[in-house]
Amino acid sequence: MSGHETPMDGQMSMSAPALPEPLAALVFVGAWLVMMVAMMLPSAAPMILLYRATVAGTTAHRVVAVAVFVGGYLLVWAVFGLLVYLVQVGVGAVASSSPALTDAWPFAVAAVLAIAGIYQFSPLKSICLRQCRSPL
Repeated sequence: MSGHETPMDGQMSMSAPALPEPLAALVFVGAWLVMMVAMMLPSAAPMILLYRATVAGTTAHRVVAVAVFVGGYLLVWAVFGLLVYLVQVGVGAVASSSPALTDAWPFAVAAVLAIAGIYQFSPLKSICLRQCRSPL
């Protein structure tokens, strides 16, 4: 998103670019992956270690197999991050097309953050973490 000043009202407004810019998407996905590694590594580590323990073959083969496994995991998160970016650009374009939607935007973001926060304390999160920590 980029901020710009409109000549008519002199106020700063936030709007999404009309078309997704490749560099902006790359930066977003890069930051998304860093965030995912930081957040998901503690819960993904048992799954990765279990996979490493089940791979047969030489040490070199196991290292390559685990690297491919982790690379696939990160690729899935990168693709999801790209989808999130595209949705963000689309929703931003729609929201900026109407003053009412522009005014409601901060409340929508707050609601999404509140829902994510509630999930952190829900039984569903505990179930998901239990499954990740012990997939067998």
